[in-house]
Amino acid sequence: MRIGIDIDDTTFDKLKAAKENKIELFIEDSYDTCKELSENGIKSILMTTKMIPFAPKSIWY
Repeated sequence: MRIGIDIDDTTFDKLKAAKENKIELFIEDSYDTCKELSENGIKSILMTTKMIPFAPKSIWY
């Protein structure tokens, strides 16, 4: 089992990387990215932080 994706630049496409690496679960801190991943069949968990203190119930997957 592989955990993580090696990132070599700051502009990489997480959806593309998840599909290319056959990622089944993505833990994400961005609401928009989490939603995009989920809408494209990648299970995603939106982690909350002090910067993101709540998550809309509509994206709890």
